[in-house]
Amino acid sequence: MTVILIIMVLVGFVVAGVRWANEWAMINRAHGDMQAIMSNLMEFRAQTGRYEASRAFGGRGGQRSDTRTFDFHEVARTDPWGENYQIDVLEDGSGEVWISIRSAGPDRTFHTKHDIVLENN
Repeated sequence: MTVILIIMVLVGFVVAGVRWANEWAMINRAHGDMQAIMSNLMEFRAQTGRYEASRAFGGRGGQRSDTRTFDFHEVARTDPWGENYQIDVLEDGSGEVWISIRSAGPDRTFHTKHDIVLENN
């Protein structure tokens, strides 16, 4: 009986470890996706002189933001949890640009402590 109990406790530790490792891998994938999106935005800016964030892609745009279309080529459109990445591009009158790329994270709800955010500043 004691042996069975010890085996059950060990299996519990293994299952918890696998879940943690899977979650960590998904978070790292989201970081990589967002870095690829940021790189494509910067490349697009270098080629065209402007930024664009697609509303269909989860971008909300903002003041003085061009929100028509953006071709993200082969970068992910959804985070590892199946939610669209949220992209905000804000430009002020002086030419300063603020970019925020947000994943809803493991809880699949935006603007919570579980969000994963990449900003250009």
